[in-house]
Amino acid sequence: MGDPLSVAASIIAVIQVTSQVVVFINEVRNAPKEQVQIAIEASNLLSLLTRLRYRVDEAQANEPWFEQVRKLGVKDGPLDQCASVLHEITSNIEKLQSSNKVRSAIMWKFKKEDFEEMRRVIERLLSMVKFALEDDLFKLSQAIKDDVTSLSGEVKRMQSVLEQRAQEEFASWLGIRDDSGIFDSACKKRTAGTGRWLIESSTYCAWRSSAPSSIWLYGGPGCGKTILSSLIVEDVLLHSNAAVAYFFFDFNEADKSSFDRLCRSLFLQVASQNAKALGLLKRLHDRSMGGQLQPRSNAVVSELKIALRSCGRCYLVLDALDECSSREEVLDFLEEVLTTSNLNLSVFLTSRKETDIEMQLSNSVKGKINIDQSLIDEDIRLYVHDRLKIDAKLKRWPADVQSEIENTLMDKAQGMYVEPLLILKRLQLTVPRFRWAFCQMDSLRRCLRPQALRTALTSLPKSLPETYDRIFADIEANGQLEDAIRILQWLCYSQRALRVADMIEVLAVDASGTFSSGNRLIDPQDVATICSSFITITPISTELARQLEKELGSEGDINTEGAPLGKQTCFTQVSLAHLSVQDYLVSPACRHYQYFQRSVCDAQMGELCLRYLKTVYEINDNAAPSNHRTNKTDNENEVIIELQGPILSHDVIKGHPFLTYCAWNWRRHLSGEGVRLSPEVVDFTIQMFEEMDLLWNQLYTYQPQNSGDKEIGIDPKYSPRRKDSSICQASSLGILPLVERLVERGDDILMIGSPYGTPLMCAETFRHDAVSKLLRAHGGDLNMRLKDGQIVKVIITPPDDEELPPPYSARA
Repeated sequence: MGDPLSVAASIIAVIQVTSQVVVFINEVRNAPKEQVQIAIEASNLLSLLTRLRYRVDEAQANEPWFEQVRKLGVKDGPLDQCASVLHEITSNIEKLQSSNKVRSAIMWKFKKEDFEEMRRVIERLLSMVKFALEDDLFKLSQAIKDDVTSLSGEVKRMQSVLEQRAQEEFASWLGIRDDSGIFDSACKKRTAGTGRWLIESSTYCAWRSSAPSSIWLYGGPGCGKTILSSLIVEDVLLHSNAAVAYFFFDFNEADKSSFDRLCRSLFLQVASQNAKALGLLKRLHDRSMGGQLQPRSNAVVSELKIALRSCGRCYLVLDALDECSSREEVLDFLEEVLTTSNLNLSVFLTSRKETDIEMQLSNSVKGKINIDQSLIDEDIRLYVHDRLKIDAKLKRWPADVQSEIENTLMDKAQGMYVEPLLILKRLQLTVPRFRWAFCQMDSLRRCLRPQALRTALTSLPKSLPETYDRIFADIEANGQLEDAIRILQWLCYSQRALRVADMIEVLAVDASGTFSSGNRLIDPQDVATICSSFITITPISTELARQLEKELGSEGDINTEGAPLGKQTCFTQVSLAHLSVQDYLVSPACRHYQYFQRSVCDAQMGELCLRYLKTVYEINDNAAPSNHRTNKTDNENEVIIELQGPILSHDVIKGHPFLTYCAWNWRRHLSGEGVRLSPEVVDFTIQMFEEMDLLWNQLYTYQPQNSGDKEIGIDPKYSPRRKDSSICQASSLGILPLVERLVERGDDILMIGSPYGTPLMCAETFRHDAVSKLLRAHGGDLNMRLKDGQIVKVIITPPDDEELPPPYSARA
């Protein structure tokens, strides 16, 4: 529907049905206020649509105004949606008239929420038409993009097979909140008209119209694969009544890059659209003690395969296979699914062209599409053109300057090259033009004078790594390099996604390792300013919200009361803007490569966590001197130290939003592979072990107790009132540098200083092989010697709940 005549036809269709509604309501006496409101809105719409129709008749297909207005008339777009709602009204009217009811006494059989939905659809189209008639292309573009939420609503309406309550129960049981975040974001970012080369290609049309069918779309980083995936999902949702399930792997969130999460999400989506698949999900739920137990991964995979065979026609869209953390499992699953002949399935896959993916998919995927640069040149031009028209800081330039920007960027994009050696973590033969263009637009929008703009245009970087080098140079020139490196280190290697509130706390720790609330940023937006195009800030994902609830031990509470700089910082998430950013940072091509090696970052991050915890300990309102009581047991080699003293104040937890991350994860950073700690950090950590009182123990082995009390209590299961020996604690945690230091100073490695026994038993229990090897080399023995000289053979049983922080999380 790309020409003025076809758009005008859509407008006329809405005019006709709107006229019917207005005429009817005007003849009704004593109409209910809901009907009157609909009539008023419809009358206003009728007048504006009539004006719009004649202007469209006079428009040229290639002018910018029509390019935006044309989007109103796409299939299932704003005009179609409004026509559908008004047809529903007229349909009800005709039914009542046929029953010989008196017209003035008609009461429509609509619920109040139905009227609200009708009014919202009409008002939404009304505002868009106003923007079009006022030539406000920026607001019109934004309104149309926001209308993507109605498409998201269509995705959610796939839940019709499941009752809402049952759907929520299954989703909660499977640990799935909402996997549509990346899809929604990609839809809003996509420029109208881009991707036509794909959906109009013969390969894609054959894939959509037949089954079984499969396509692997591959290309380098930053060439728009995720945006194209969102287009495919949107296209099949609009043109097919078959079941549609999708999954967007995300390197920024560990849980959204796993095979298990993929299978759970696909199973839930298919079950929400097909009764047979729903029955399979219910059966698995019942077999898991009515949802009391989590289903095993192999059971989910098995039932998903059965669901795909029984659900009939189905589309699967999987984006960014290269960002999957369990790639081998995913590829094995896909190979089996793609080679099973009795599946009425169409599978669309995207990834970088990496060797293992190519080898495994080469024989099973029927259609392969390489995102050749010539294919996306027009998409890049559309993106640049669109942004120049709607970006507040770019559209202020005169038309001739905008044309200069567009032409220069296109010329430079086509002249980009792939640098030699390993520019990125993965060697790529395609150029990341989309990502490059995005970064250049971000840079150009900061130019305030024509001379500065033209200087920038004549010196554009030739590659994406050079672009990132320049971003670093600008950051350094602004005196923000140290803060930027710290932010990027945390985004590369944090144990979970981070909020703006978390990042503010990270930056409040100075170079000496001292945390001070006075060092916090004044404006939360400065986090984005510091790192420029390297990062993006978005509302927190449902997955991060779930992780925060787990840390705090309370449903729905994600630590907002008393948060520094307001609650909003707790509801916004900081992420790397693109996978190519992380690839660049950890590659030798990065000018600051030495700061982004995993072992270096883990050591710094673990130390920062401990320093932060120490600060919280010192400012706790109820802080009191350490109070220990030492007891002997019947075993002469065992000493129990009972801890006494204050407990952690709830207010202190609320005022330090990074506390729970530090308490849960400091040990994970310090026990990372290859981590080397400075003598100061080693001594500081050992001092922490040895001076521990009840309050410090609670911070160190933080486990929330969801009691609803103002004070966070000690849960005996996880934080008993006892202290292990320093060497047993270090061995349980697997922090090799600490164990080395304690062995050097002569700590007794045969002493039973933990519920798990000796230091070697602790290391074996938690499977820390390097620590076990060290302790054995210094005489460690798994045999337990009793007072009467007997030797007891010890068999170690690994913990069954390693996810909780050791050493109190497991049972041996």
